[in-house]
Amino acid sequence: MIERGETEPAVTELAATDSRFRAAVWTLAALVLIGAFVNELVAGTQRYQLDFFVYRSSIQSWLSGQGLYSFSITVFDGQFPFTYPPFAALALAWVGLVPIHWGQAIWLTVQLGVALGLVWLVVRRVLPGRVPASWLGDAVILIAWMVAILNAPIAQSLMLGQVSLVMVALVVVDFVVVPAKFRGILTGITAAVKLLPLIFLPYFLVTRQWRAAANTAGGFAAATGLAFLVLPQESLLFWTQMIFQTGRVGEVSSLRNKSLLALLSQWGLNSTWLWLGLAAAFTAFGLWRAAQHHRRGEEFAAMVVVGLLSGLVAPLTWLHHLVWLTLAMIYLALVGRRWMLAAAAIWVAFCFFSPVVASLASGPIWLMILQSATTLTLAAFVLTGLPRPTPVAGVGRGDG
Repeated sequence: MIERGETEPAVTELAATDSRFRAAVWTLAALVLIGAFVNELVAGTQRYQLDFFVYRSSIQSWLSGQGLYSFSITVFDGQFPFTYPPFAALALAWVGLVPIHWGQAIWLTVQLGVALGLVWLVVRRVLPGRVPASWLGDAVILIAWMVAILNAPIAQSLMLGQVSLVMVALVVVDFVVVPAKFRGILTGITAAVKLLPLIFLPYFLVTRQWRAAANTAGGFAAATGLAFLVLPQESLLFWTQMIFQTGRVGEVSSLRNKSLLALLSQWGLNSTWLWLGLAAAFTAFGLWRAAQHHRRGEEFAAMVVVGLLSGLVAPLTWLHHLVWLTLAMIYLALVGRRWMLAAAAIWVAFCFFSPVVASLASGPIWLMILQSATTLTLAAFVLTGLPRPTPVAGVGRGDG
């Protein structure tokens, strides 16, 4: 509609200007991705992303007939073997077939693109109408992308060459993009790569999303079954032995571990029954909170609460598992003006340079107290849920 006093040529010129500025914004994003790729391609011959190197070396060990789980490296006074289910090796098989500097450059660029896609989905699909539908809104998305990749969960995933960011993104796509009748398939397949997304199966059951629950179980079973066909020995070894050897993943009491079990262990409360009781209570309460969000049509908020719950109750939770915390931060920044300060506080506390997220195995008492903040933040989100979106003119209530 043309406003009073405004001519059609003026509207056309405004649209052309907006189009030019939008092109400039996304050209800048493309240049960032290209620059990151080239930099990693050049530097990748001199430095390795630790987890990516483990993936690649383990897959090469499997391809050479020496076994997927027989490889490990010793660095930082610790052992780093392949710890994922065999289907992960199938999904990541390509990393064992390309030169490491090419693989790292490709993977870093993919992760940066995925982080940008996540921000775009939250801004444009989950909470529409919160930023202008113009080049200025696109610029906000670009700035939010830069802010997000400085958040410790994403920053660590980028530095280590981890799969966590992509795994979380696949679950988000399953909830936000995939049609409801197919929801759960992608989450189940993702769980066959990394087990944490299995927590969405009880969520679907609690909320009576029977098709999504069946899809999740079916996707997981199909992917795991495929791995049994291709990797029978490794599959049998993982599901009968490796899955129970949590020590292969890391030390529970390490300050790097952000789970509820780690918090109890770090403060001398080494009771298995206490942990199981608290984990069961948090799980029940977290699923109830998520169900509340679901009933209000806030499916994205429900998903984030369940994702944060998985980090709280899992025995071992590293920072790169907590991309859900970054998504919660973006959500809070958009959900209403009074929550922007909370989003800023989360960014400051959990940015890559914060002592709250320092990656240490041990430390002084003040650092232990600071590092407990991560677990306590997870617990707070699980107990309280996320705030309801404030209404926006022209946009319905809920997550869309």
